[in-house]
Amino acid sequence: MRIYGLETEYALIFEPSNKKGKTPPRKVIYEHFEEELLAHYQALPAKHLKKGIFLENGAFFHYEAQSAYFNQGFLEASTPECCSPKELVRYQAAIDQILMEVRQNVENRLYSMGYEGRLILGKNATDNKGNYYGSHENYSVYDPLSKPEKFLATLAIVFFLLLSAPFFALSFLPFLLIPILYLIGLVYLIIKFLTILPLLHYLLNPPVQWLERLFEWISSIDEEEFIKYYGYYWKYLFYPLVLAYSAFLRLFLFRKIRRLLTPHLITRQIYTGSGQIHFSEKSLAFGGMQLCQKADAIHCLCRVFWDDPLRPIYDVKTFALRPFSLLNDFKRLHIMFSEPNLSLPSNLLKVGTTGLILEMIEANFPLQPPHFRHPIKTLKEISKDLSLRQTYPLQGGGTTTALEVQRYYLQQAKKFYSQKKIVSLEVQEILKLWEQTLVALERKDWEFLSHNLDWAIKRAIFRSASWQNSLQPSFLQARPIIEWLAPYTCWERLTEEATPAEFRRALPSEVWQELQKKLQRAGLSWECFSSSLLLYYRLHKIDLKYHELHEEEGYFFQLKDCLQSVDIGLDEESIALATLQPPRHTRACLRAELIRQSTFSRECLASITWGEYQLQAPRKCRISFPDPFQTALTAEQQRKLQSALGNLSSEDSLVV
Repeated sequence: MRIYGLETEYALIFEPSNKKGKTPPRKVIYEHFEEELLAHYQALPAKHLKKGIFLENGAFFHYEAQSAYFNQGFLEASTPECCSPKELVRYQAAIDQILMEVRQNVENRLYSMGYEGRLILGKNATDNKGNYYGSHENYSVYDPLSKPEKFLATLAIVFFLLLSAPFFALSFLPFLLIPILYLIGLVYLIIKFLTILPLLHYLLNPPVQWLERLFEWISSIDEEEFIKYYGYYWKYLFYPLVLAYSAFLRLFLFRKIRRLLTPHLITRQIYTGSGQIHFSEKSLAFGGMQLCQKADAIHCLCRVFWDDPLRPIYDVKTFALRPFSLLNDFKRLHIMFSEPNLSLPSNLLKVGTTGLILEMIEANFPLQPPHFRHPIKTLKEISKDLSLRQTYPLQGGGTTTALEVQRYYLQQAKKFYSQKKIVSLEVQEILKLWEQTLVALERKDWEFLSHNLDWAIKRAIFRSASWQNSLQPSFLQARPIIEWLAPYTCWERLTEEATPAEFRRALPSEVWQELQKKLQRAGLSWECFSSSLLLYYRLHKIDLKYHELHEEEGYFFQLKDCLQSVDIGLDEESIALATLQPPRHTRACLRAELIRQSTFSRECLASITWGEYQLQAPRKCRISFPDPFQTALTAEQQRKLQSALGNLSSEDSLVV
């Protein structure tokens, strides 16, 4: 059995009712989400670096801050530990459902605070400002080190820990300025007092004025700005060490898995991509879009992701935070190149096919996938080729397409599982769906694709929105001018009948004059430009609203009942049940029982993590459950908990 998990960052967007309306910080919005979750579900606060809460269904919700803008982060939700791909997809859908249910209540809370407008919850991977977020995947994998490797790795870890000591000391340097400021303040008071003396007034007045300006500047720095600059300081201070440690980890971590799985991760976007606006001559024939939202954000294969532009396919930050976990036989494989899918078949294909290939790798099945000569470059190029016909150079010569790579993995998976005496029904379903999808991609069966794959569903919406204004080459000429104009006014409010006079009134005179020059140089008529402008914003609106978690506003959910998607055995009833009940075969079940026990009485004060429970009142008690497959307390742990709870415990005892 394997542990599967998904982490998803949800965009929190507030649209004020009018231009002068107030917009709450995203951290405030998250705090209201947390309060609503606590009001509607049994939950415990997380004893976790990022705080947050654990729900009774095993899921974890927390605030994911950005280092540059602490108050403008995301709501991140992690599924409970699941032991099959279909179970994982079910709990991801349950989390989406939970957030959709409480969104309106959060919006009402904000309204009562004076924030009038609409709260949007987005499940996508990028915004219109170039920020990237989205979904990450987690798999428990068997990746043991030999005894000599463990010895060398231990020495290296100790070396890096010793090397990091001065960096940690320097990281506290800004806080040492606090006593210095107090000392300066004391000096200021003394000097200020001495200026009363006539002889010293003219001599000491300049330093007094300088110190007053210093204190005025310090008092002008708010909490968010301090956190922002301290985050920059901390990040860049440790950056050289992180690069060196990443190079060390690559020598020991997931070497076989990276070699055999990487071609799959690069090419699976042909059915897992959630689609994104992209305008080029090649993409016009396919509605002006690309397959994958996150492809442009990936810049390397494997490293410690340090909240910087160098996002990897494999993030090994876990082994920076817990360095000695490198020595474990079973490790957490964390994949950053992942799309936040709304379509259940796309989501199942994403984790299901990856899980099958990992099982083949662990069983030492002789996989020999084609290896791309330039993996990261190829990853980006595949995302921009909806024809699926482009070939890419391989190591050692030759070329191949993304579809051919996926066909290779499918053929090998069918061969591997045909040799097994017993194959689960779920594995058979994944193999069947995988084959159906690749056949549909090969044949360009849009009837199948536009009902099952996120990017193809979005493409169908794009095409229906632009059928009267087909994307012509002139649109490419207008696009740079449109993007140049974007900061000056709110163009999406203009109608199709908007006249040049209306545009002129909406723009500063110098911008209007420059616009006329640009149109003349590009050889664009006013009619062509205005139609391109409106089409541009219509498509961008679709690009964002497709991912909105809202039964009436989100385009995916508007179409959900019309989509004739493949039945993967997950209905609304089973998803609704997953909002309250945890997976039965992992420690999420144990964690849920501890949450129920602890929320039975208000006098009980407790917190919880993925593998540890801490009771602070009525008596102190700590219970650890590091095994992800432990589903109940041992007899000793149960006695320990009941003793700590005393008369507060419920009549229902914990299952042993």
